[in-house]
Amino acid sequence: NHRSATGSGTQETLGLRPTEMDRPSMRGVHEFEARLMEVLRTGEPGEAILTFDLPGGRRTHSLLIRAEHDAEGAVSGALVIGRDVTDLIAAQEAIARREREFRTLAENAKEFIGRWSPDGVRLYVNPALAALMGRAPDELIGQPSRGGMGGLFSDVTGAIALCAEEARPRTILHTYSNPDDGSTRVHEIQLVPEFDECGTVISVLGVGRDVTTVTRQREELEHASRTDSLTGAANRRVLYEVLPDAVVAAEQAGRHVALILTDLDGFKHLNDLYGHTFGDRLLRAVAHALAACTTPDRPAIRLGGDEFVLIAEVDSPTDAALVAHGIQVMLGQLGRDDERFPPVDACFGISMSPHDGSEPDTLLAAADLALHAAKRKGRSRVEFYRAELRAAAERRSTIEDALRNTVPDLEMELFLQPICELGPSGAVWGVEALLRWRHPVLGQVSPNEFIPVAEQCGQIVRLGRWVLTQAAAIATELNCGRASPLRVCVNVSTRQFTLDDVADAVVDALRSTGCDPRWIQLELTESLLLEEIPLVHDAIDRLRALGVGIAIDDFGTGYSALHYLTKLPIDHMKIDKSFLRDVEVDAHQQEIVRALVALASAIDVDVVAEGIETEGQAVFLRGMGCELGQGFLLAVPMPRDQLVAWLAQREHSARSI
Repeated sequence: NHRSATGSGTQETLGLRPTEMDRPSMRGVHEFEARLMEVLRTGEPGEAILTFDLPGGRRTHSLLIRAEHDAEGAVSGALVIGRDVTDLIAAQEAIARREREFRTLAENAKEFIGRWSPDGVRLYVNPALAALMGRAPDELIGQPSRGGMGGLFSDVTGAIALCAEEARPRTILHTYSNPDDGSTRVHEIQLVPEFDECGTVISVLGVGRDVTTVTRQREELEHASRTDSLTGAANRRVLYEVLPDAVVAAEQAGRHVALILTDLDGFKHLNDLYGHTFGDRLLRAVAHALAACTTPDRPAIRLGGDEFVLIAEVDSPTDAALVAHGIQVMLGQLGRDDERFPPVDACFGISMSPHDGSEPDTLLAAADLALHAAKRKGRSRVEFYRAELRAAAERRSTIEDALRNTVPDLEMELFLQPICELGPSGAVWGVEALLRWRHPVLGQVSPNEFIPVAEQCGQIVRLGRWVLTQAAAIATELNCGRASPLRVCVNVSTRQFTLDDVADAVVDALRSTGCDPRWIQLELTESLLLEEIPLVHDAIDRLRALGVGIAIDDFGTGYSALHYLTKLPIDHMKIDKSFLRDVEVDAHQQEIVRALVALASAIDVDVVAEGIETEGQAVFLRGMGCELGQGFLLAVPMPRDQLVAWLAQREHSARSI
């Protein structure tokens, strides 16, 4: 070691002073000799540093100098002990460099940086933290973290203690009010334990940053995710958050949760009539009104469209009905309070926990079934869920599936009910085609049941085209060789008009069967005439131009369409059977029928009376000037082959007379 450091052997250096051993590769020799002489003179220990430039690099040695004494205590010499401290110095310099870097970063950082002892005493604060606390750093260091700026970090002390105790990092959010401007700020503080060489926590380093903007943005996103953007009401997500707790709370209190589902009567019509801007404004007004009768923990919720749902804790179904009635009254008030809105009506479907279920999906599905039942019964109706509603819905689903897979040629048939003159001849003017369906599993399914389903699921187009083709084929067969034509009347659904080009469908049916257009008459509902849809009116004009007859079915039972009767090319007006039920004894009914017949006569439209079941009804109608009718009194609906036989027998009887 001596040779590697000095370049000389031990024997070569004996008797020499340190400076006499000086080499170009050595530094600090003169300082070492001066220090050595000082120790020899005073007897006090000393230390010197020697640096050697060696082939492997520069090395630094620390020399400890201790005086030696003789028996009388006089200094007799000095003992020098050297050790290589190159690595130690490098480590110390690295530590010092890191400390400088830390301080440079900390002193200039925008983050709030502090260091605490495990018991919460401040060991260091950077300028940003000191400025936040309104104090100079020197005033804060050595003080417990509870002090400063109204106890800004008072709740951090516990977190510091836990961080030191558990020896693992912690992150906390700290909210405080700025005393200068009263604003609320949010800080995210990360606490990291610092260890000594034995693994003991000696301090806790904290780095905080202002996350107010990020927090507010996060809160705004969270609010947006739970809020309907159009109305500001809560959205479907909130229903699934709030309803389970409401059900549990109600059960604990021995009460019930009523899930009240509502939508506005005729909203689509209002939206189409006044425009979507009006519709949006109306929905916002409804949401605002509903919010007035709810609480923040159980808000009014918009599911979509014009559907809203409310959660009410009640003692009985009667209480739930009263809540729905109160909402009806409140919505009705909208039109009176704000002249921009017409009167607003709504239907309600209500499900009750725990009788109808406890899960959100179950209660919502039950309320939805009840709402649909209410809307089928008219406006401003309230319906509670009943088990039979689910059974009906399941049957409807079964019918819909069956309709999608049915083969009309195998399962369906047109029955034909004669339409006869009410005069003495009783001649057959035509027949009405009535669709019948015998399903191999469901059995005989009523048109009143499957036609609405077909309309809703879109299968009415396929069925409608099949019926038109079958009717055209029957008309062609019935009129073969006849001098006086028989007309086949076919009901056309409103949905069929809006989903399909009915005029093209009729042309296809006529072309494929060779049917004369004059042998076909289409029966349209009153409501179809009210549709302000160009394609509907265009189709009617095209059909009439072909020579196809047009009749208004069930006139008087729907919306008033009197002004259309003078504008559209209508051949017949059919009086609904409901007006004939008590016409023999009910003077009011008699006046209605008399008015309908007079109206038809005034605009030169023929009248067909439906549902004639008694001779008295027939006599009354003849007296009113009604020329055509159909009903069980005259003939029942019958299959095609039976009708042909019935007509043949009737014509034979007429010839015999």
